[in-house]
Amino acid sequence: MGTGGVGGLSLEVSGLDAVDGPPVLDIKPFVAEFGPRGPVAQPGWATELMRGYW
Repeated sequence: MGTGGVGGLSLEVSGLDAVDGPPVLDIKPFVAEFGPRGPVAQPGWATELMRGYW
């Protein structure tokens, strides 16, 4: 597998912010209908922390 894909019981991902090695047990897509209702707010420190993340 290259930069992502499915092979048998294996799922290869790229760009995942996680520790290499431990199994990932709960893979599912994000579905907007299951997301928060209404606007989402977070404290200023969280915004500052994530400012240069991507």
